[in-house]
Amino acid sequence: GRFTSLRIEKRPYILKPILRPGTLGMIFSPAGYGKTMFSLALAIAVTYGVPVGEWEAETPVKTLYVDAEMAGDDLQKRLKSLTAGLGDPLAPLHVWSSDYAEREGWPRPVLTNKDYRQAIYDYVSAEKYGLVILDNKAALAPGIDESSKKDWDEINQWLLSLRFLGISAMLVHHAGKSGQQRGTSGVEDSLDFILRLEHPADYEEEDGCDIDVSFQKARSIFGPDAAPFNFKLVKTPDGDGLTWTVTPKEAS
Repeated sequence: GRFTSLRIEKRPYILKPILRPGTLGMIFSPAGYGKTMFSLALAIAVTYGVPVGEWEAETPVKTLYVDAEMAGDDLQKRLKSLTAGLGDPLAPLHVWSSDYAEREGWPRPVLTNKDYRQAIYDYVSAEKYGLVILDNKAALAPGIDESSKKDWDEINQWLLSLRFLGISAMLVHHAGKSGQQRGTSGVEDSLDFILRLEHPADYEEEDGCDIDVSFQKARSIFGPDAAPFNFKLVKTPDGDGLTWTVTPKEAS
């Protein structure tokens, strides 16, 4: 009974109801559905203190977005569009672009390398980041057998070490042919939530970033908090940037 009588500090929400210090999550969808745009929106919500529909940004935290495959200029353009008109962030949002690193002759981040995992761990700990977004699993962990739980285990232990530091981490991942997240279900074991992104049934190519977001796994997220919604990017009134609209969906 000693554990139950310990004074363990209650964790505040970073983005209510999905992110608290030490939360581990995943966002997945087929290629080209808007995973990166949605993930960037969450990073902006957390650093600029803006909501995503009913999800309230309660405690802005310093955020590191690790991008492993997008061209640096494209990523820069997306970030500029999404932050246009928002003013100054309440907490820093930093981007680690593999494309830019390669051009500068710096090593590209890979989670399969033990030394690199340790270096990222030391860096985010020393620099007091509250959230790390890893986009995406396949590009950051090249060469591992995705169907092997054992191959993933060292990276999983590393993610758990971030949790124990009180740092949240979100993994961006591709869906396989089945429509589920690609690879071993062992990836899911330690995660607090898994968000699945799909196009609406009436989606047209010209609709751009228009996605239905639903929980495939939700630990300690219940009822209305776990309800699916539609997330759509639209031009800001001045036409210079992008903003998002969020509409509740009927649960299927």
